[in-house]
Amino acid sequence: MPSRKSQSLYLHTDHVDDPIGDDEGAVRLPAGRGCVIVFAARQRPYADGPYADEFLDYQVEVRGDAVQASVRVRSMGGDDLAGFLRDLAAGFRGWAGARHWRSLEDQLSIDATHDGRGHVTLIAQLRRGPYRDDWELAIPIVVEAGAEMTALADMFEVFFRDMPV
Repeated sequence: MPSRKSQSLYLHTDHVDDPIGDDEGAVRLPAGRGCVIVFAARQRPYADGPYADEFLDYQVEVRGDAVQASVRVRSMGGDDLAGFLRDLAAGFRGWAGARHWRSLEDQLSIDATHDGRGHVTLIAQLRRGPYRDDWELAIPIVVEAGAEMTALADMFEVFFRDMPV
């Protein structure tokens, strides 16, 4: 029986268009070349009890001509993704090296680098699971370091704040 190996796909993308919020509370990130990343379907996995206010699940989907992928991300109130993006926006003049963020159970992680010319490359990496034979998908997205990054942080702040209870 053949062994299953980890499958990785790295999509090269163009500059991000303006992030788009919609009436259903989803955040859509156009990632270039016909690809979009959709953050949607927020829910609390525990309706009551001691963890009801802490945990939040949301769906991250990648849709494009060459790829379709979806993962459920478990977080503690969004794991301060909006704060991470806001810190990147505050550092619009640049920084050395990479800055990192990851979700509670590592289904989603983001590495951010600054090019020194006003643009940030966010590499969003989705993982189906924690095992080596699960798939991974990495998508680089280039965002303008100032206003676009601030708009993105604002959208994620609303996304996590206005979740169903």
